[in-house]
Amino acid sequence: IQPMAFDACLAAVGQGDVDMMVAGLTYDDNRLARMELTGIYWNEGDQGVLVKKGAGASYNSAESFAGKTVAAQNGTNQQIMAEEQLPESTTVELVTKIPDGVNMVKTGRIDGLVVPKTVYDSILAENDDLEVADFAFDFQGCNYIASVKGLSPEEVFRQTAQNARAVYQL
Repeated sequence: IQPMAFDACLAAVGQGDVDMMVAGLTYDDNRLARMELTGIYWNEGDQGVLVKKGAGASYNSAESFAGKTVAAQNGTNQQIMAEEQLPESTTVELVTKIPDGVNMVKTGRIDGLVVPKTVYDSILAENDDLEVADFAFDFQGCNYIASVKGLSPEEVFRQTAQNARAVYQL
């Protein structure tokens, strides 16, 4: 298992440098041309914007982000939503790691960080100086596991389980 930034994971699977990627990967025809995708394994649910505590109510519509700067993790659903659903005057900065985006909000470098509920719940549990904006994205997507083209993710799992069993039986 190799921890990598999201965009590095995409490149590694697409180039065959790793066998599989398990992350918040959405279905995309361009991705399907470069890699295999499983069926849905996780539904991210609600999507929101983390902002400084006290600012959440002022961000109650997509239009309230006009002229503001938000961040999203590169290559994710959140990047797509920010670019497609927020006004053109909204600057969308891309981050490699969510904690970097959290720090950018806290220091005032950006106005908000676009993340799924599963992520913002855990961030809010540890950061009482943040909250979720009243605005919520329209989102109906799910996540997939990717593997090298020509090798199904299910086969990669099967091979991994067999290898792990053999290692532990020694």
